[in-house]
Amino acid sequence: MYTSKRLHTKLIKSLPFAFCSFSVACCLLFTYSSCRYDLKEMAKPNPYWSPQYLTPLAFGELNLFSKIMNDSLIQIDSTDSHFFVTYSDSTKIASVQEYLAPRSFGYKGSYQSLSFSAFPDSVNFRTPFAIFAQAGGIFNPEDGKDYIIPAMGPSELPAETLSFNNIKYLHMTDGKIVWKLTNNNPIDFTNLSYRLVNDSTGDIFARDTIPLLVKNSQEITETSLVGEIIPGTFRAVVSYTTPGSDGEEVLYSSSDSLISEFVLKDLEADWGNAIIPSSQIASDTSIQISDTVYDSRLTFFTLESGKLKLSLKNYFTFPVEPVLSFPSIKRTDNDSILRVPLTLTAYPGTGQPTPVESESDLTGYYLDFRGPNQNSYNLFGSQADLNLSSQNQYVDFSISDSIYFELNLSELVPVSLRGFVGQQAFSYKGKIPFKNSMFDKIQTGTIGFEKVELTVEFENHAGFDMQPSINKLYSVNSRDTNKVVELNPLPNMDLAKSATDVPFENLPYTPTLYSYTIPNMADVFANFPKTIVIDMSAQINPDPAAKDRLDNFVYRSSDLIGKFQVNFPLSISLTNVTLTDTVNFSVGKLTGSGEDTAGVSAPEFSEYGIEDGSLHVILYNQFPLEVSMKIFLVDSSFTVVDSIHKSPIRVGPGLPDPVTKKVKSPGTRSATVFKIEGKLATALNKTKKIIAKAELNTPFTGNTNTALFFADYRIRFHLAGDLKLKVSGLVK
Repeated sequence: MYTSKRLHTKLIKSLPFAFCSFSVACCLLFTYSSCRYDLKEMAKPNPYWSPQYLTPLAFGELNLFSKIMNDSLIQIDSTDSHFFVTYSDSTKIASVQEYLAPRSFGYKGSYQSLSFSAFPDSVNFRTPFAIFAQAGGIFNPEDGKDYIIPAMGPSELPAETLSFNNIKYLHMTDGKIVWKLTNNNPIDFTNLSYRLVNDSTGDIFARDTIPLLVKNSQEITETSLVGEIIPGTFRAVVSYTTPGSDGEEVLYSSSDSLISEFVLKDLEADWGNAIIPSSQIASDTSIQISDTVYDSRLTFFTLESGKLKLSLKNYFTFPVEPVLSFPSIKRTDNDSILRVPLTLTAYPGTGQPTPVESESDLTGYYLDFRGPNQNSYNLFGSQADLNLSSQNQYVDFSISDSIYFELNLSELVPVSLRGFVGQQAFSYKGKIPFKNSMFDKIQTGTIGFEKVELTVEFENHAGFDMQPSINKLYSVNSRDTNKVVELNPLPNMDLAKSATDVPFENLPYTPTLYSYTIPNMADVFANFPKTIVIDMSAQINPDPAAKDRLDNFVYRSSDLIGKFQVNFPLSISLTNVTLTDTVNFSVGKLTGSGEDTAGVSAPEFSEYGIEDGSLHVILYNQFPLEVSMKIFLVDSSFTVVDSIHKSPIRVGPGLPDPVTKKVKSPGTRSATVFKIEGKLATALNKTKKIIAKAELNTPFTGNTNTALFFADYRIRFHLAGDLKLKVSGLVK
């Protein structure tokens, strides 16, 4: 049995919308016997609702920020609840830790016998003789008388035997023999020559000739000894001829003589056999190191730990006791240098000598690379104090004899360095991500910002200047990753000075701060960014003169820190931005109340439906935006069955207070009434939910079209009905 009744209603005269949510009421009266029928379990918009006038069917509210209260960008000002955008992130633009990465330096070399002398630099010997003593005693001359001197020769002067102390033989790589002949006789000499003869073998190792030596004159010759073997004992043999006085008388003096002198000088040998005298000599070595990464010029290198490893082989045929000193390895507490004493046994003459190895812990040391004059860089100095002695034994030696050494500075773990670290550029490509932000929740339309600035702050913890620059800055759209908006023009950034210097043993130091504001970021943010990409670089030591100053320093904490900050009030404009909300739709439950004239309880119906009537749509807009609302009816399968209008329902913008710039609640009101009949009534009876879509646009006002937004701004919509219901299914 179906009963159709017109519900006699009294329309609302004054709806109580003073509170921040919709509040309407409806009273439906059925005339059925003497009972009254009420709608229970209705969709009440708030606790103040009572079913007096219109039937509440649905209500909801659209808040631009309702879904982003946990937004990564949006914050609420504590004083007046206006929204502001804030973002802050700190990251390493560049790390200089690679300068302080563990590293090793290695060097191989030798200390050779050229470092000492085992034989004299020169040898002098002189042989004078009287010419008349060579005449065979033909006459017995007297001083001051004239005589005829006969021709003689070829003849030899008496041989002179020479001996080098502590030398058996030397193979010469350099040296000369100088022969000086002095003729104090009144006659000439011809075909003078000498030969130096090995006493043991008779081999001649040096000779020279003077064709003519006139009376009362002197001649000097030089002969090279390169490649010759000089014995420890040899003879000097001098020969000559003379024509005499050619039959003429000459004045005789007993002081007349022919003097032969030899000087062996500039002697250098590459091998030989000798007694090596005890001597204490020093051999200095400066090792040029290089930084293969940045061509650094190092002056100091402070260590947390490290090792000096030595391996030495003795190629001398006698024991050596070197003391190796390292002027470049110094204690941090007192600057004393590292010394390593060693004992090396004699080389047996064949095969490889047994290496002697040593390892020193460098904890508590620093490396001084300034060189012996303390004015250079990348120089590592070592010194060998050698006690060389063959202990009165003849030994074979050679300049190739040496102490061969391998030096390794290994496992160096630095805590700081000084000098010049290079002029390279660091690159940084970072992303500012906007996760769970308004940019990925607003699905359509465009957004404009009044003013957006990005502040880039650098903390330079390193001891060198840098020149930062932004090579590229752009935003990637959250809905279309192919849509990018680039910052143009790019800013020119100033020099970021180095941190305040302190002595490297007195940490901490003070970093320098450099801040730069990029003013023209509005278009980049208006791209609904998923991320903002910043491509930066930093030129280290942009001043070319820094290479010569050697005043850079780097500590473990010497990073280049970049801080990116955005902070501005949310004063924006919106174009065709759509907000959507889905709410429940319900007439409520129809029940009877009171008693009929017979004292019997009123009936209760299990089914009912909307036959006709009027549908009231009330909108309240607190946003300073123009709103166009569309309402769609959705069935239980979430299929849109109809809309309640042919064109959008429009409501004007809320009007901000000129002082506070805030729109007071509830905002601008709009009320629209639709007649329920036919197709709309059928659709309403299928409706379980309402989809409300509001399109927001900023009205253009003068020179600006942006407005400030506050946390409590809402668009509220309410659906109520003056309904004629068709009921069926009598329960009781």
